[in-house]
Amino acid sequence: MVIQPGDSKPRLTRANPSARDVQRVRDRYLRALIRGDEEEASDAIQEAVSYDWRPATIYMEVLAKAMVDIGEMWHAGEISVAHEHQSTQVTLRQTALLRQFFPPERKTGLHAIVSAVEPSGHLLGAMIFTDLLFFDGWNTDFLGAGTPAEDLGRMVAERKPDMVALSATIEGSLKALYECVKAVRDASPQTFIVIGGVAVMAEPEAAAAVKPDLISEDPVEAVIEIGAHFDISGAMMPLEQILQAIGEQVRSKRVERGWSQQQLADAAGLDRTYLSGVEHGKQNLTLGAVKKIGDALNAPISDFIT
Repeated sequence: MVIQPGDSKPRLTRANPSARDVQRVRDRYLRALIRGDEEEASDAIQEAVSYDWRPATIYMEVLAKAMVDIGEMWHAGEISVAHEHQSTQVTLRQTALLRQFFPPERKTGLHAIVSAVEPSGHLLGAMIFTDLLFFDGWNTDFLGAGTPAEDLGRMVAERKPDMVALSATIEGSLKALYECVKAVRDASPQTFIVIGGVAVMAEPEAAAAVKPDLISEDPVEAVIEIGAHFDISGAMMPLEQILQAIGEQVRSKRVERGWSQQQLADAAGLDRTYLSGVEHGKQNLTLGAVKKIGDALNAPISDFIT
């Protein structure tokens, strides 16, 4: 299957895949990674592209979750570290190809620097976050892994980014994270700092002591929160159109599940009249309400917003 880059629809009008379709494509991709079949892995991702799935769905529900499975298989001794490293490289190459299919539909004029703090190959999460920012209209500089704090600070002083995002994935890497945050603060006190990664989530209190502006576990939610902070969330299309698109996605998923509005409202802890307004695009709902609806439908926030 060969799909030509550039044939993409606006993000909020892309197809809303069923959980079964997402699982099927993810399983196809995972099997290809296990076999080391990069051509088949690429075909699986191009299948998702051909269905007009949102980039966040492909990144988070296919690439990221498949790599979580690969990591668990490695820890269980079912595959070797060589297999895990090959899977990571194949997935990184898929992200490079996906940039061709999902060019940003707007330019925010904002600039972000993204880096993983430890000197290792654990940079996939940071790469995914970089691409999600790119799709949202940011100018991005991705530094890979292990940039020394002093050099990071020097780059921040030179380029004055609006935001720096740092990922820490390995146990014991919070010291390096602290040093990088301090270097950014010293170089540009006004720069917004985001931190995330497995090590950050494993030690939330220690991570909070680093004093970033935002700690995030989920890259999609982080992009949404950052968009709200910089007041860019509605730059792509009028609010009325955004609300209409969200409402259509909520109704589609509810109907697919075979639920009435009352059943979904009860499961989400919302008033049925409020939910009706959401589905008709008449309710200016909060991020918290979107998450409640997503949790009730077992669907990520990215299915409704990005």
